[in-house]
Amino acid sequence: MALNRVRTFEDADKARETAAITSAVEGAIAAGKIAPSSRDYHIAACQAQDGLKNFKAMVDASPEIAANTAMDDKKPGAATTALTAEEIATCSALGMSREDFAAQKAADARETA
Repeated sequence: MALNRVRTFEDADKARETAAITSAVEGAIAAGKIAPSSRDYHIAACQAQDGLKNFKAMVDASPEIAANTAMDDKKPGAATTALTAEEIATCSALGMSREDFAAQKAADARETA
């Protein structure tokens, strides 16, 4: 019975620690202090001894690096853009029209979104 209580306490403590780490990392991402692509790295680093404390100190001292922009709300393919010089050269090399290239580029952007 005592072992069950200890395990229950340890499990609850681990869950609180995981929630605190996730909250801190997600908060830093939302604040633009760390890049979303580094999420897993920072979560793993926070699990080390004093990792969460060190992470919070780093975030407090860090400038905003990944600011939210007006681009966050834009839908892919909503606007057309001119082709770059490289894309125009690719069209010429492939014997493809610029319109067909632009249409395929837009379709590819929608597939990856």
